[in-house]
Parts: sequence; structure tokens; C-alpha cells
Amino acid sequence: MRKSILAFAFGTAILFTTVSCDRNNDTQIQNDQDTVALVTEINVTFRKQNYYAQYEDFKHNINKADNVLIYRLDGIANGKNVWHFIPRTYYVSNADNTAQKEIDFNYDFSISGVTFTIGGTFNKINPENYVVPYLNNQRFRAVIIPGNMAAKTSKSYNKGGLSSLPVNYQDYNAVAKYYNIKESDVKMLK
Repeated sequence: MRKSILAFAFGTAILFTTVSCDRNNDTQIQNDQDTVALVTEINVTFRKQNYYAQYEDFKHNINKADNVLIYRLDGIANGKNVWHFIPRTYYVSNADNTAQKEIDFNYDFSISGVTFTIGGTFNKINPENYVVPYLNNQRFRAVIIPGNMAAKTSKSYNKGGLSSLPVNYQDYNAVAKYYNIKESDVKMLK
């Protein structure tokens, strides 16, 4: 009996030694390859008739736990699109820099779509000519992150703070790389 207890204790010690875990890093973020972030793109024109807001349906409802990140095309640099994370505020000036206006891009989302909004200090009845380019034909990308990915990110953030996020969500290129998003994956809403 004594030998069997000793053998059991020895076996248990070996088991705990081989199955031990590193307690310094108990948060593991994994980007599984069978769950993917979806990307849609849309052009929006803001008008006073729609109170500078435009609602766009998703082709299919998303899950309640999903998260949506929105980026606005701000231009092209070195032959690549430059996407800015919104909400975002821009300050634009007239040609002789005697007047400046604030332009605020924002959004809200539900399981069925996204509402894009623009606000700021520009004239809402008759927008200034240097503001108009920011109202017309604005291109946005919506990155829909499945709830299980968003939950892992939230768990990481709550435990370790901002520096422990697996990706900088303000950088579209970093998000595209992390979630393995290719340009061919982008679907137009309209």
C-alpha cells in the first residue's frame, strides 16, 4: 500500500511538472483562422436634407456581440490609401487662411447597419465652399469584428491596459494585417 501511494505521489508530481503554466502571461490572444473579420465599403454624401447623417444597412444583420470599426479614406500616400479611424475631427481653412471650420466625422451602429454623421462649426444651411469637399462622396470602410474576437480583445484590455491590446485599432493597416484582411475581401455596400 505504501508503495502504491508513493508511486501515485511521484506520478502526480511528474504530471504537475509537465502540465505547469506560465503565470506571468495568463492572457492569450489567438487569431483563429476560421473566424474572420468582415469589411464593407461605402461612399456617403452628407446633405442638409438628411441632417448631415446617412444610415446604411448591412447586407445581413450582424451578431449582437460583434463590434464595428469605421475608417474614412483621407487620401493617398506613396501609392496606398490612407484610412483614418473615426470618430475624428478635422480643421479646415479657406484659401487665404482667414477662416477656419471644424468638421467632425462620427458613426453609430446597430446589428442592422451604420449611421454616419458629420458635424462641426461649418454653416449647416449653406456650407462654406472649402467645407463642401468633406461633405461629398466620402468613402468609409466598416470592419466588423466577430464577437468572440472582440471579447478576447476586451478581456486583454481589462487585464493589461491599452498596451496589451493585440492590435492598434486606430491603424487600419495594422487591423487588416491582424485579421488577415485582403483588398479582395472588401465588399461594397452600394
